[in-house]
Amino acid sequence: MTNVLGIFAGGQPMRTFKKEQLKGLQLDQLQNPSRDALPQLLQERLRAYAQANAALRPPVKFEVASETWLLVYEDLNATDTPYQLRYTTSIVARPAAESGKSLPDVSLRCAPAPAAMPLTKWEADEYAQVRQTADTYVSACVEQVTTHFPELFRPASVENS
Repeated sequence: MTNVLGIFAGGQPMRTFKKEQLKGLQLDQLQNPSRDALPQLLQERLRAYAQANAALRPPVKFEVASETWLLVYEDLNATDTPYQLRYTTSIVARPAAESGKSLPDVSLRCAPAPAAMPLTKWEADEYAQVRQTADTYVSACVEQVTTHFPELFRPASVENS
């Protein structure tokens, strides 16, 4: 079908795109929270949990990967359309081996409900609302991940004692 449509477009192959590419505003001037704030806060929580549960072994792998960090407008036809701040991140963790057997990775995805307001409000005071909302998103993701700590921290085996 793409080739047929390409013929109608002057013989050129058609390019596809996502909605976010058409109406998204990358936040290049602001650090994605998945690169700094979220990993730092998760590391603090991991340490605190490990100290409070000294008989358990922490995960052997814990990675945070950013997925989405952009402002996307809701309605192309509105004059002062609200923009949504979209944020998605994924976390992959591997519990310590149990009885010499590796355990599978635990994959989590955090995508808080997007906050929305006009672009001018997002941009005000050097993106103060973006920073504040990012903090809220990070807190929500940390809370989501910490509920999985009991499955990520494993009892120390007899052979490791």
